[in-house]
Amino acid sequence: MDVHIPPNAFSKIAQTVTLGGRNETGELQTVLFQRATGARNPKLLFGSPIAGTEETRLPCHPQPSLGNLDLNLSLGAKLGRGSSGIVFEATMAREGTSEELLSSLPPLVVKISYLGIRAGVAHDAYYYDFMQAIQGVSIPRCFGYFDAQLPTGTRLVHWTDDDVLADIDNIRTHPYTDMQYEEPTDAPEDLDFQQFDESRCFVSILVLERLGGFLPIGEPLSDSLLQDIDDLYDDLAHMRVWTSDIRYANILRAPQAPPGLPGRVCPFHKRAHEWRLVDFEHGRETNASLHWHKAFRAGWLRRILNNLPLVFYVNPDSDI
Repeated sequence: MDVHIPPNAFSKIAQTVTLGGRNETGELQTVLFQRATGARNPKLLFGSPIAGTEETRLPCHPQPSLGNLDLNLSLGAKLGRGSSGIVFEATMAREGTSEELLSSLPPLVVKISYLGIRAGVAHDAYYYDFMQAIQGVSIPRCFGYFDAQLPTGTRLVHWTDDDVLADIDNIRTHPYTDMQYEEPTDAPEDLDFQQFDESRCFVSILVLERLGGFLPIGEPLSDSLLQDIDDLYDDLAHMRVWTSDIRYANILRAPQAPPGLPGRVCPFHKRAHEWRLVDFEHGRETNASLHWHKAFRAGWLRRILNNLPLVFYVNPDSDI
């Protein structure tokens, strides 16, 4: 049984006093993050014959009423950075954290947006919520999306100058276009889409369960591993989500349990997956058929997986 705390069980996250923020004079400050709402990308809608007729998306579990539990986090090592933000390991501080969370949450990571560039993490948060039914199955468990307004001159502890002054030219603020498919012209219009409103002084965080390592490089990949990776993307297709960001860094091993939580049985493949997919900032809800999903992901997965035994990997924006 999955006993993790529901995403809405706590309403805010506070950085610890000792590992929170520093103002312009170097004094420690507590940075308080409040729960926020994610934002979606435009839907990818098709007409016939690409549009599918399968009704396979699982209903989301009813969200509990917004709680009042507090989670006090200390940032640890930087685990990686990408186009939308930086991922840090995080530990719960006993002081300031509700007892219910201390006894229930698994090891965590925090994905922190670049200052004033929150859209990517907001999109990521939306699709984690949209695919709640496969959290702990094909994607990591997500414990909430939060934002905070930083006073002028304040930065989070562990931020470097590169983290704060991110190279805007190297940050993608739009979906990848390398995975070419024709944008539909005969499909229903996405009438309720709204652009995400940025604010330069805000920063957002996404709290996720910590996963394991990357796919092995330089050794043969078993048929069962290859099938498991394809099945993960098949799960996304069943959830009617397309992600054009199919890349090596976005496939991670499921957490070891304990200390992590055990994986749940996949509702589509009737077994527990050994791997997880992450990073859905370029996700799009779609009405495309399962066949379309499989056809378009197949080539990109082959480019990555076939090259790993040759000691290199290929991402969507690679030239080869």
